[in-house]
Order: sequence, then C-alpha cells, then structure tokens
Amino acid sequence: MAKSFYQQADGVVLVFDLTDKKSFDRLHIWAKSIREAASKDVIKFLVGNKLDLTEDRVVDHEEAMKVASEYDMKYYETSAKQKVNVVEVFEDMINEAYENGNYKSSKILERLKTTSKSCC
Repeated sequence: MAKSFYQQADGVVLVFDLTDKKSFDRLHIWAKSIREAASKDVIKFLVGNKLDLTEDRVVDHEEAMKVASEYDMKYYETSAKQKVNVVEVFEDMINEAYENGNYKSSKILERLKTTSKSCC
C-alpha cells in the first residue's frame, strides 16, 4: 500500500488471523510502514480475527497485546462470523476520532448505530 495513503488517514485498522501465525508475523511490516508515514496522532487499532476458532488458534492474547503495545495500538479480538466485537471496533475508532477533534465522525457513528449489525 502506498505510504501516501497513511498521510491522510484519521485511523488505521490492522487485522490478522488468530489461526495463522504468518499473518501475525507480517504485522511488523505494516506497523513500521504506518509509523513512518502516518501522522503522530493517527488512531491505530490491531484486530485479531477468527476468535470463534478457539481450537485452531495459534496467536495468544498476550503475544498480540505485546505487539499492540510496541506500536501504540489498541488491541481487539473479533469474530466476524459470529459478529463479536466487530461493530465495537469501529465505534471505538469513531469515538476516538471525535474526541481528537474529527467532528465528522459523530455523523458516521450515528449512521453506524442505525444500520444492521450483520456482517458480509
């Protein structure tokens, strides 16, 4: 992804697969790129998806939290399939953007709350 994209971003969500160690290991590449190109006050969230596949999980919570902390990100675990924490991630990002002075985000939040909470 072009680094110029990050320069205009109010927020970034990095998603990895909790059942795929390679997707987790590649986070450092993306996080470093964001650190280099994005503004200092960009909102950064790290999301581990496929929380529902507990038997296949290969990335533990503590390991992911360590990476999130290293890159100054909030960490969430989600299951898009079971609709767990997906809406909450975006609500939290919008709320943070609003608190940081991005008042357009309040309209987005209202729209998000009135739409269906289904995925895909």
